[in-house]
Amino acid sequence: MSEELPTIFYLLHKKFPLMPLFDFLYFWQDVFFAMLAAAALFIIIFFAQKKIKQIPGRLQAVLESFVSYADELMQAVAGPRGRKYLPFVGTLFIYVAVLNLIGVLPLCKSPTANLSTTIALSLCVFFYVQYAGFKELGVKLYAWHFFGKMPRFIMLTFIIPVFILFIHIISEVLRPFTLALRLRSNIWGDELLFSTFAQLGLKGVPLFLFSSLLVIVGALAQAAVFAILTMVYFALVLGETEEKREV
Repeated sequence: MSEELPTIFYLLHKKFPLMPLFDFLYFWQDVFFAMLAAAALFIIIFFAQKKIKQIPGRLQAVLESFVSYADELMQAVAGPRGRKYLPFVGTLFIYVAVLNLIGVLPLCKSPTANLSTTIALSLCVFFYVQYAGFKELGVKLYAWHFFGKMPRFIMLTFIIPVFILFIHIISEVLRPFTLALRLRSNIWGDELLFSTFAQLGLKGVPLFLFSSLLVIVGALAQAAVFAILTMVYFALVLGETEEKREV
């Protein structure tokens, strides 16, 4: 049983097996779908920002309410300093949501069903969060925050600080991989569900349509979870910023 529905690149690869171009497109199809999603978002945002009005219409009012809610959520999770990182988190949410939803379209595939894509997204989060911590804390406090909230007299024991440092580094390194696996596993499960119902023929159409609605809701929910966890990662660093600077 096939684990995924055929994509346009898969059909071209099967139809023209001797053409290297289609082999190349099929092998890198996840990258191409991700690039198409980015290009589509760029075009939509480019034209949409030209239609922004001082007195918003219904759609603009809804979008502004969403941005306002996201701003309040970011500040609630990561504190006032987290507000400057909202554009990154917001862009990440929109992009991940689009990548998740592509799989609902005929002959398309969600790039986030591929572990390579989710690892790439998670590594972007990881390195940007580390950059934010280094920028906000400075060299000394950034290095110090790896030891956690530890009384200074415990630092003199040497063994405990080294153990805490080791645990902290391991947890930091594992975060992008757990973030990537969580997203990939859920979206890959949706792709597998689609494939299973599609192979049932006409009998599977009602289930296929019903599962499509669930997949759309799940895709948005997984994008929200990805964004909220990113907020939490910022909070873990920015929270240290507030505490260290108060000392």
